[in-house]
Amino acid sequence: MKHLLHALGNNALHTLPDAIGKTAAIGHLARHLATCAHATAPLDELLAELHQRERHYNTALGQGIAIPHLRAAITTQHPATIHCVLGWSPHGVDYDAPDGAPVHLIIMYYIPDACKNAYLQEIAGFLKPFNKTPLDFPRIPDLDTLRACLHALADAT
Repeated sequence: MKHLLHALGNNALHTLPDAIGKTAAIGHLARHLATCAHATAPLDELLAELHQRERHYNTALGQGIAIPHLRAAITTQHPATIHCVLGWSPHGVDYDAPDGAPVHLIIMYYIPDACKNAYLQEIAGFLKPFNKTPLDFPRIPDLDTLRACLHALADAT
């Protein structure tokens, strides 16, 4: 979970606008991801790849979480670095999740080819404690509380 925690410490956790849809939420976070990853590809190319991936594989996992990601779609100044941004929606985003529940936490990753295994380990490291103790997203009042909950999950690993 080191990249997720790094994102939390670097102001990469954003409140999503109210009544935002899946497409707009992905676009909102993609702009932040492109900035933190020093993307050289145009934003429209990043969005096209994210939306194509979503059409083929819905990245909503259930229990209020989605993890959209780009794999080697952009080049950065640090090509072997995973980048992560997070979006929080207090009201939830209709994301067509398998459990039908709204998504409250969107964790978006950029994964260079050389980091595929590290990304899978990162996700597994997040999901293991989360599956044992899911977050009650509707009861989380603000970003600081969410940040503390995510840090507590990391400490549980």
